[in-house]
Amino acid sequence: MSEIENLKNTHSHYSGANQTLKDFTESRSAEKGLRTGEKLFRLISESSPDAIMITDAEYTVRYWSLGAKRMFGYDESEVIGRQSEILVPESYRKRDRYYKKLFQETGATPFIGKIIEAQALRKDGKIIPVEISMSSWTINRQSLFSVIVRDISKRKKTEAALQAGEEKFRRIFEESPIGIVLYDADFKLMHANENCLKILGVIEAQEVLGSSLLQDIKVPDSIKKKIQAGNPAQFETYFDFSILKNRKLYKTNKKGVYWFDVQISPYGNNAESGARGYLLQIQDITERKKGEEALQKANNEMEQKVKERTRDLEEANTALRLLLKGRDEDKAALEEKIILNVQELILPYIELIRKTEERDRRQVYIDMLESNLQHITTPFMRGLKINHFKLTKAETQVANLIRDGKNTREIAALLNLSRRTVDFHRNNIRKKCAINNKRINLRTFLQSL
Repeated sequence: MSEIENLKNTHSHYSGANQTLKDFTESRSAEKGLRTGEKLFRLISESSPDAIMITDAEYTVRYWSLGAKRMFGYDESEVIGRQSEILVPESYRKRDRYYKKLFQETGATPFIGKIIEAQALRKDGKIIPVEISMSSWTINRQSLFSVIVRDISKRKKTEAALQAGEEKFRRIFEESPIGIVLYDADFKLMHANENCLKILGVIEAQEVLGSSLLQDIKVPDSIKKKIQAGNPAQFETYFDFSILKNRKLYKTNKKGVYWFDVQISPYGNNAESGARGYLLQIQDITERKKGEEALQKANNEMEQKVKERTRDLEEANTALRLLLKGRDEDKAALEEKIILNVQELILPYIELIRKTEERDRRQVYIDMLESNLQHITTPFMRGLKINHFKLTKAETQVANLIRDGKNTREIAALLNLSRRTVDFHRNNIRKKCAINNKRINLRTFLQSL
């Protein structure tokens, strides 16, 4: 089993197997060493996972191994004596016949001593990818071919999966909105995607290839120590691109200060050899930082305004408390004054009215009481307006003219009304002002409002 395993994957091993088959055939024709050759051949043939066959110059199968049976599904009895063309897909048979004729005419074939990839046809009609190694020799003037066929279906699937994975990675790498940079194990820049070049304003990509991550002035020293220790790192940094121009590090179309968010991660870590390389991801966060600064500025301004407003409110509250205190004092004084006036100007006359039976004297007391009440309430009525009494438009006009000193005749002339109508409005005004049947001059009352 170990001998046939050594035949895999290399051209020299295929050639060694074919040489063994050749030696075996020659040993049979020479009879000497026949038994040893047969044992060696059987060992290789029966233990090999590959298909092994021998054909003549007509491509007629002369030997068919167990590996060939497992691979193609044909028993030995179904194949021996038949053309090997049964193992060739229809699309390859024309080419196969061409090389068969070429060998018959010239004795040459381009496949000898080489490993080629081709398609093979199984008994069930399934076409599989294979790898073929051929050698040839002549015994008793008869040309023979030894053919080793290896099924590479799994390898092809693996290669297809790797290719798909590589293509997917390439698309992610190139089309990512994030800038991506790949560094090798020595921190040398190998690849940078288009968006990274755009973020950094790189004009010529060749100028940054091979540059060292450890010498990048945009990366803080603390971060460099961290990644050298094999640890991932993430940081935010701002950079003034005028530094690049002053130091002439590389050509850039960027100007001014920019903010970046950067993440660096080792990949392909190995306990013995360390990281195979480093992946750097970079994002331009300048606009976000400007927004944060603007928001912070707005918050600071708002806090200042709140403080100023709070101070103003505290001052207003202090003034209001003083005002309310003064109002309370005024209210207390007013209440005291009203109580005193009532006790001095009202209650005594009520008592006299209650004790007096003479009508004329009682009327005098009532008039005095009314006069005193008017004296007490007059200060409260000065703040009232004419509209407080719900006068009509015409009554309001008449009331204003009366307050201005106009008599009935003048009012009638001004408003184009009859004197009787003006007197009618006068009476309504007195009623609404609650001074009808009272000895109060209407003009004086209106002027007090």
